[in-house]
Amino acid sequence: MAQTIAFPLQTVAGPKQARSERTLQRLLDAAQVLIEEKGHAAVSIPEIARRARSSVGGFYARFRDKNELLRALEERHFIEVWQRLEALADARRWENVSTAQVVEAAVAELVSVTRERRRLIAAFLVSAIQDPAIREGGLRFRRRVEERIRGLLLPRRGEMDHPDPALAVDLAVLRTHEPSRPDREDRGRRPPAVRRRAPAGAHDDVSPLRRHRTAGIEPDEGTQTQEVAMEYAQRNPLPVPPGGAYEPIKATIDSVFDWQYALRKRNLLNLYEKGKTLAWNANDLDWSTDVDIERLVRQRVANGLAPMINSMLSPPVHLGDDEVIRMQLHLNAFMLSQFLHGEQGALLATAKIVQGVPVGEAKFYAANQVADEARHVEVYHR
Repeated sequence: MAQTIAFPLQTVAGPKQARSERTLQRLLDAAQVLIEEKGHAAVSIPEIARRARSSVGGFYARFRDKNELLRALEERHFIEVWQRLEALADARRWENVSTAQVVEAAVAELVSVTRERRRLIAAFLVSAIQDPAIREGGLRFRRRVEERIRGLLLPRRGEMDHPDPALAVDLAVLRTHEPSRPDREDRGRRPPAVRRRAPAGAHDDVSPLRRHRTAGIEPDEGTQTQEVAMEYAQRNPLPVPPGGAYEPIKATIDSVFDWQYALRKRNLLNLYEKGKTLAWNANDLDWSTDVDIERLVRQRVANGLAPMINSMLSPPVHLGDDEVIRMQLHLNAFMLSQFLHGEQGALLATAKIVQGVPVGEAKFYAANQVADEARHVEVYHR
């Protein structure tokens, strides 16, 4: 593991004593090592405390939970990577060196960082789904990296064959930020039948956002394993309207073919490429988590929700605790229902956009949006 940096970190209150700072560093170091060994989900707080020669109480004296720990790890990771990047981007280092050599060195440095810490980066990506602080921190840092690499390479744009050098740099940075797969270097050399079935454990270090899980189906002897994109049981069936399960709606829209395939609009192609690269998979969320809405509402009522509701809404007759609970459950169901049906409407609308827009790159981008709306419907349905 790379040498760790000293404080202060913005995400953690700076220790007042040197001994406390050393304990904090040990906790961060231990967490990073364990995440790289086992993956974030398999690491427990007691395990981190033991590896750091500290205690669970010592952990909670510095972090509220694993997510706050992960924020500190992300900040420290970014500072360490930035130090390496600053050394890389020193223009004096590249005097009398060809652009091709500079590009190779930049890509090698960014890829090596990602490979060295692929499970740590995967943990950041997974947590970014629910933690805006981690998500925004990652986006800000990637923009800083893009600007720094642009500053290194774009003065040499005259030596680049790409029609849009800035776009090429941004996409290269985007791809090097993906957690790497150990079998990626072997692509193209393995026969297709072998390529479809990755070796056992080959996906263990890949961010759950970047892969489909197998559904645990054992293949018959002599047959190839097929990856399953999604499999789940709907535990809360929706009521069907009186008109039936399906409702056709007449719509008139021309279907437009693009026979040129010119693909000139770089901004749309850029969005299309980013959509492919950053696509998320709802099946990788932990759907086993028990979410008891009624229990949550009852806790809020016990903490004084009913008087607040009565004060805000001023109903003719004040609502009792049970009535507030029932109202909140109905409001929650109504909200989710509106989101679900609205996302299906967006799914149909974006499919119509693919059908009607004239140029191919617009169809590509709109097709990404269709897939995104399908994921939204899936999540709200679940």
